[in-house]
Amino acid sequence: MHRLEKIVIYPIKALSGIELDSCMALEAGLELDRRFMIVDSEGRFISQRTYPTLAKVKVSISDHLIGLKYENSTIEFNKDEFSDNMMSVSIWDHHNLKASLISKSLDRFFSDLLGKTAHLVKYNDKTLRVKTLSNKEFTDVSFADGYPFLTIGTASLSSLSQRVGKEIPAHRFRANFIINTKVEHEEDAWNEFQIGDAIFKNVKPCVRCSVPNIDQEKAIIDKDKEPNKTLSSYRNFNGKIFFGSNVRLLKEGKISVGDAIRLIDEKNKK
Repeated sequence: MHRLEKIVIYPIKALSGIELDSCMALEAGLELDRRFMIVDSEGRFISQRTYPTLAKVKVSISDHLIGLKYENSTIEFNKDEFSDNMMSVSIWDHHNLKASLISKSLDRFFSDLLGKTAHLVKYNDKTLRVKTLSNKEFTDVSFADGYPFLTIGTASLSSLSQRVGKEIPAHRFRANFIINTKVEHEEDAWNEFQIGDAIFKNVKPCVRCSVPNIDQEKAIIDKDKEPNKTLSSYRNFNGKIFFGSNVRLLKEGKISVGDAIRLIDEKNKK
């Protein structure tokens, strides 16, 4: 039986993740996942692709507070805190999204870290970021790259690590769900599945960028360009590397580590 081995959220896009024992799955993504984002002076999102050092900013949550630590610098803020000022931001093919600025102190924290003007913005009910899936299907999505959820199976990770010749930690891929599997990449072929009270639907395998090559502890790019170098030898389709699966939500609900994964057969759906 497949079980949910880890739940990970990334409250601030591009920063470190936090493992949870349980969480609410909402249409736009896991509760608090990618609800904050760093942008430049023009509102364009900033990621580890251009600033790998962001991996070293450690994020913590305590009650309503989100804490940030980078080397000897620390700062915290209330997750419900934001100013009345809105900013127009862009992420990939979504432009002119409205997001809330939070505070000047957080802007200074990230501006000092990056050596350029930066702002921390919050996703809110006015952001309205909608992902088109087909002519008839749409979903809300947070500040995640493209889809609300990302799943990876343990067998896929194990196979990759064996091929590379060293352990490739799951956080290189910044997935939300690590699922105990026995067959590599079987998660790609699932259609609808249930975890806890929530029901999900696979959208497509996830196209990988250069971020998996970044050591998330040292914030440096792997000198051998691993694991993407190895992935390109057996997970390359039409010039794109795939690993993990993009997922959307069909039914909101609470999920917990240890929950069984119930695969829903289209023929026997109630």
